Amino acid sequence: MARINLLPWRDDLRKQKQKNFIVAMMASLGVVAFVMFNVHGFYESNISTQKQRNNYLLNEISIMNKKIKEIKELDTTREKLKRRMGKIQQLEGSRTVIVHIFDELPKVIPEGVYLETLSRIGSQLTISGIADSEGRVSNFMRSLEASDWLSDPRLTNIETMYDNNEQDSKVKKFTLSFRVVTANKKEEDDS
Repeated sequence: MARINLLPWRDDLRKQKQKNFIVAMMASLGVVAFVMFNVHGFYESNISTQKQRNNYLLNEISIMNKKIKEIKELDTTREKLKRRMGKIQQLEGSRTVIVHIFDELPKVIPEGVYLETLSRIGSQLTISGIADSEGRVSNFMRSLEASDWLSDPRLTNIETMYDNNEQDSKVKKFTLSFRVVTANKKEEDDS
């Protein structure tokens, strides 16, 4: 019988299988490394793109914040201008009021009443004067109430004073305040 040694063939087969296994492992590791590299690159690319978007948005937000600040400043300026315009319109509207006051006062002052001072704060007028009697002051107050431009008279102070020359001659010194009815209020009252 012939003697065939199968051991080297089995060793060769085993070595070939080991080589094939190592090659397959290396190929698998290569494929895994390639896939991981590509996945890593993909995510790095996405992260980089997102960072660029974030930076763009942050820049746009800062630009918009500056614009919002400018708009708020413009709104503040507009409100100040509106208030000024309102004051100017109010002054324009009340410019003729003093003329009406000086036109109306001689009409409502009864005989025997003499004015000494006149002061105005806003729509409130204060008059100091002298009258022959308390009845004349009362008539003056009724005339003020009946006036179209003057209303709401209030007697603040009245006192009796004696004339220096004659002890019997008495006069009444009074202080009276009342409101001025502006054209706007007259229109409201008429309607």
